[in-house]
Amino acid sequence: MNHKALGSFWGKWDLHFHTPSSYDYKNGTVTNDQIVAVLIQNDIQVVAITDHHFIDTQRIKDLKKIAGDRLAILPGIEFRSDLGGRESVHFIGIFPEGIDIDDLWTKLSGQLGITPRDIKALTSLDIALSPPAFTAVTTK
Repeated sequence: MNHKALGSFWGKWDLHFHTPSSYDYKNGTVTNDQIVAVLIQNDIQVVAITDHHFIDTQRIKDLKKIAGDRLAILPGIEFRSDLGGRESVHFIGIFPEGIDIDDLWTKLSGQLGITPRDIKALTSLDIALSPPAFTAVTTK
């Protein structure tokens, strides 16, 4: 997204957006082109892709390419934790536009012990971060 020195201005941002890469996304046939088109049609200027327990680096790269300067796309992730007792706590991480998302996902998934097999099995896997795993990621 082109940044202009205009001072303050209001814009619509969606900082919690899921794609078909989330295991519980309802319509897996939605294309990246459709995602970008709907966001732009709804006047969204910035979106954070926060799929559950996974950063689909290729999808984010493709979305950025499709969107061009019409939409800023921030990589992100959403985790669920049992830290809340009876109610799970959800954590959303949002990262800068220019971050090396391949490196980020490699480090993050390695620290959490999330493997490609885990990602493929997410439809039946209920990942919850334990306090030590969460601490390992947040304190480094």
